[in-house]
Amino acid sequence: MLPASGLLPYRGLDFFRENEAPLFVEREKEIDECAQLLTGFGIKILLLQGTSGSGKSSFLRAGLVPRLKVVGSEKGTNLRNPCFFWRTPTL
Repeated sequence: MLPASGLLPYRGLDFFRENEAPLFVEREKEIDECAQLLTGFGIKILLLQGTSGSGKSSFLRAGLVPRLKVVGSEKGTNLRNPCFFWRTPTL
């Protein structure tokens, strides 16, 4: 059965985008922990490692980036344009 929105919650290897953040669920604890590291402790770099297809891009794009924008606007800090570097390993 499809969700009421008609959108599938699992995308295979396609990642969730920032505008799809409401569909990216069940990672709230991890997103909160990373947002706290980046905003509460002054950490500037976060390394996210995982196997292919584990959801790293979705975690960043539909999870952490939207959360940082909310936290940044609440704290009055400039987290509205976080910078990310994407590296694809070559074999």
